[in-house]
Amino acid sequence: MKIGDWPDEIKTVFRRRVVNAPEKIQRQAFGDSPIHSGYWRDNDLHIVAFGGRAFLKQIQLFEVRYGAPLPGISSKEAEGPVAMTSGRRITIAKITFEAPQIFALLEASSLLLVDFGIRGIQENRQLNYAVQAAFVVRLSPEFDWGQAADDFDFVLARWIAPFVERRQ
Repeated sequence: MKIGDWPDEIKTVFRRRVVNAPEKIQRQAFGDSPIHSGYWRDNDLHIVAFGGRAFLKQIQLFEVRYGAPLPGISSKEAEGPVAMTSGRRITIAKITFEAPQIFALLEASSLLLVDFGIRGIQENRQLNYAVQAAFVVRLSPEFDWGQAADDFDFVLARWIAPFVERRQ
């Protein structure tokens, strides 16, 4: 479900690193469209998605059609072909993941997806979509919003760094 109110810690990082970044850096790091954003919760996953208006509308459509904002990305361990990741401050970029695999994010993990796609048939549904940018978090009793915000800040800074002009 889409939730209007993001956690304050995440909002602060998003504003500082993305919204307040120079337009040139926004375009280079996240695409040419003006950046729009949304926050969703899907079971144990918290998703901050940002990119063009069409990308955000696609997420809303997926939520209605498939019951998940990013189908194929799950917090559940699954039977059969599955790619699971566990860890913090992970960035996956410029890759398309082939269904029928499920990409599962295990507990106490944070992940930045940029220019990431899922394509193929999964659970009797045809998937073919690209994620412009999304920060996906699975919290735990030992991993709270403050730590998730630190991770979000870290992965955004690392992703944006190559686009920042250095003074000589």
